[in-house]
Amino acid sequence: MKNKLKKALCLGLVLTMFSTTAVMASTKSYSFGLMPENVDHTEAVQKSGSSAYAAVDVQYMNYPSATIKYQTQVADKGFTSAYTSKIGLGSIRVIYNQRVTSDDKVSLYAYNPSSNGVVTVSVKGNFTP
Repeated sequence: MKNKLKKALCLGLVLTMFSTTAVMASTKSYSFGLMPENVDHTEAVQKSGSSAYAAVDVQYMNYPSATIKYQTQVADKGFTSAYTSKIGLGSIRVIYNQRVTSDDKVSLYAYNPSSNGVVTVSVKGNFTP
């Protein structure tokens, strides 16, 4: 019985490590310097898995009270989500409004709305389509 338990735990550990590696492989770091009314975007990242959203993790902002809007795009499908607003640091999900498959390469767009005044907002984090 102890042998079966050890084998099961080892298999679980190996599968966990494999799935974590697969997710990490499609994560893209981003860094934007967004002037008011300015949009910037990442290079396209291969989608992994079957999620209906892109995960965006905001790890740094020079003005943590600023609002930044995020949107995704697939080159041959156009924009694949509406803008999703995020105030400050933390994680959000940008929900796809079109079918995005694991064959697609997704870009993250970030927008600094004029409501942030005349401030250039620096934003850094990770994006997983």
